[in-house]
Amino acid sequence: MAVDFAKLGSTKLGDMQPPPKEPAGTYHGTIQSWKWAESRWKNKETNQPEAQVHFTIKPTEFGDDIDDDARTGINLRDKIHVAEVGVGSDAQVYYMQEMLRSMGIDVSGRSLNEALPDTVGMQVTYNIVQREGERGPILNVRKMRARVSN
Repeated sequence: MAVDFAKLGSTKLGDMQPPPKEPAGTYHGTIQSWKWAESRWKNKETNQPEAQVHFTIKPTEFGDDIDDDARTGINLRDKIHVAEVGVGSDAQVYYMQEMLRSMGIDVSGRSLNEALPDTVGMQVTYNIVQREGERGPILNVRKMRARVSN
């Protein structure tokens, strides 16, 4: 079946409602990709953007802390989350190293460029937090970690 671009092009704009936002809480997902990125925040000492790794995560399950009512209308198949993990200091690189180890990735003698591709396909657990923005709730991914099997 072909896409009907004429119908799509005639869609009226201005009153479109946003899709429902995922509730705050714990999620499980699979890392789809990673890339180097600059942080939107600047280092206070150097006034330069700090380095981050952006992990694109496909959510697969809600955590047990999200009740059934909050899940109503949310289709995880339509969602993608991005975890921004800092690597702008030795301490942050250490935490990245330990996260990679917890995923079962061999880090011995390897660079981040060598180890990070091994994250693709890994199962992770992470938290979604919400805050109010100018146009409504903004979602942020926090505390990404290796998924521990039950």
